[in-house]
Order: sequence, then C-alpha cells, then structure tokens
Amino acid sequence: MGLFNVFISLDSTSIPTFDPSIDSINLQVKSLLYLYKRLRINKLFHLVKNDELTYTDSSVIDDDPTFAKLDKTYNLAKFKEILHDDEYRVLVDFVKNKFRSMCFINDVPTNLSRPGSPTRNQSSSITNDDEFPPFLDYKDRRSKLFKFTLFPITQQHTIESIASILSGSNIYIEHKVPFLKKYNIAISAVTSVIGNQTSSAKFSITQIQKTKIIRNYLTLLATHVQVMRIYEEYTKLHPIVTTTSTSTTTSLNHSTSKLSLKESSSASPSSTSPTKPPISRSPTKLARRESQPKLRTKPSIPKLRLEELYNPVANPPQIQPGEKMLNGGSSGSSGSITLSEDVEGKEILRLDVYERCKRAVDDKIKSERKRRSMVKEGM
Repeated sequence: MGLFNVFISLDSTSIPTFDPSIDSINLQVKSLLYLYKRLRINKLFHLVKNDELTYTDSSVIDDDPTFAKLDKTYNLAKFKEILHDDEYRVLVDFVKNKFRSMCFINDVPTNLSRPGSPTRNQSSSITNDDEFPPFLDYKDRRSKLFKFTLFPITQQHTIESIASILSGSNIYIEHKVPFLKKYNIAISAVTSVIGNQTSSAKFSITQIQKTKIIRNYLTLLATHVQVMRIYEEYTKLHPIVTTTSTSTTTSLNHSTSKLSLKESSSASPSSTSPTKPPISRSPTKLARRESQPKLRTKPSIPKLRLEELYNPVANPPQIQPGEKMLNGGSSGSSGSITLSEDVEGKEILRLDVYERCKRAVDDKIKSERKRRSMVKEGM
C-alpha cells in the first residue's frame, strides 16, 4: 500500500470532475497520476472487451481497504465511465490514448509532491525540461510513454503552434505514424474548430475550443492508425504481383542478341588489305550470357516502397520534402490496383484497398455508436 501513500494527502473534499474548467491544476495532475497507477493504464490491452478494461498481464493490485477511500477521493468510477463511454473505443489502443488526451494541462502545478519522493507535502525540484511529475506505474517504475503536456489557453496561439503541441505529444506513440502525417492531422483538428487562419495570425482559444481540438486530433489520429493497420495486413496477404513472364523475357533477349550480331556484321567497313578475321561467337551462348541478368527482374518501385514503409527499423519516420504524385494502373492478384503516393508520410497507397479499409473502420464506429445509443435508451 506504500505506493499510494503519497495520494492520501489530498483534501477529501476536492473530488475531481475531470473538467479542466472546474478542477485546479494540482487536482488534475494528482488525480491523473493516481488513476494511471491504480488502473495500470500502461498495461491496458489493445481493445476493450465486454465493457471492461482488459490487461496484457494477469497482475492485480492487492485489495487494500485504503483503496476504497482513495478510489472515491479520486472519483475512480466516474473516470472509468469517461474512458468507456466512447464509440471510438472499438479502435486499437483508443482507451489508452484517450487517457493521454486528458494530460494536456493549462499550467504547471505548484507545491505538488511527486509520487516517489521520499517525503510528502514537499515541493519537488522541477526543471525547465521536467515541468511536471512523471507517471509511475503500480511498481513505482517511471514511464517513458506517458507524460503531461503544457497547453495553455492564457496565451495567444497560431495554428502551427497548436499543431506542434499536439503532434509533439505522446498520443499514439506506440504506432509508427510519420511526424508530418501527425502534424497535418493536427492542422485539420485545429482548423475544424477555429476556421482557416493565416500562418502568422495569432488568436486566443477557450477551454471548450481546446477540448474540441484535442478530441478532434485524438479521433482523427486513431482512425488513421486503425485504417493503416488493416491496410498493411491486407497488402501483406495480397501483394502486388508483376505480370512479366520469364519466357517472354528470354525470347526477347535472344531476338535482340541475334539482331545485334547481324547489324554489327553488316556495318563493318570493307578493306582491300588483308585483315585479321573477327572472332566469331556463338549467338546461342552470347544470348544466354546477356539475357541472364535480365531474367532476374526486380519488383516494381511501388512494391519496394510498400515493404520499406511498414518496416520501422529500415525506414523510421522522417520529415522529407514532398515528391510528385504517382498514379498508375496494373493488374495483380487482388484485381484492379490504383497506386497513389501520399506526400505527407511517403506512403504509396493502393487506393481501392485503402478506401475499403476506411469504409470498414467508419462502419465499425457507426455500429458501436448505434449500439451504445440503444443501450442507453434501454436503461
């Protein structure tokens, strides 16, 4: 129980509502630190099962009587309801990243003892690089994948400054989304709330607008991650197949070699002086030797790029200058194929497959929304 002693100092009358316009900065930070540890957020399974939080391991926190008091103090039941009550929870790792979306704080906490500090009620030494207390799991281990992010509403912003805050956060850090893709999603999330602005235009936002912007970024990025996961799996099972046959290539190389020999013989200049006759080569051997390298056909550029794109070791996310759009048509094992290069993330997409994946994800979200609506009506 010692791991949770630091949280007992909170005034029991300060019950978090999880509304940033109501809860103090200290209450927001301390409640999220406790709930992260208590619910073992870092160990959540990719998807919710049977309306319950599911974990990747079988570990449980000891059932201590003090938990009942702390759970009530930090409004555990309300927080679990917030995490669950969402049609997007059918998407991979959504609940875990919804927690992260609640970690954008308007200001730095003051006089807040850090979980793991040797003494309580003592102001922690916070540096410019570490303005917030770290998240510690139920074994008191510091997490590198969860952090608080400063996102103030008391200062003016630009679209780019907000996009930088969002794309620089840890939302969906487990997935290899190119930074430029996240940045452009963030731009869309901002403009859908405050409208189009010039790059240098400064403006203020309200807490309600900030909440909507973060929500937009979370859902747009979650949808993109889910669509790409389905797309990647499909393209692995149904790769693009080149249609050039070996026999056609061999025949063409033989014909080219014979034609080249005839042209070389007829084009040689005549001379009255005796000359050394040229060394003749067997057309068959020559053709075979010259055609061998051409038989080893390389896969198409789109296929190579597809293999590189989804290998995080060989091709880590990078910001690179845009390239020209590539559209082409070919036939393969999965029917008609249209390829398109996404300049944002260096993605080459088979548009027919991508659109089907996108529709499948949209249908899944709509189905969950309808199901939850029926459940609420039946209550």
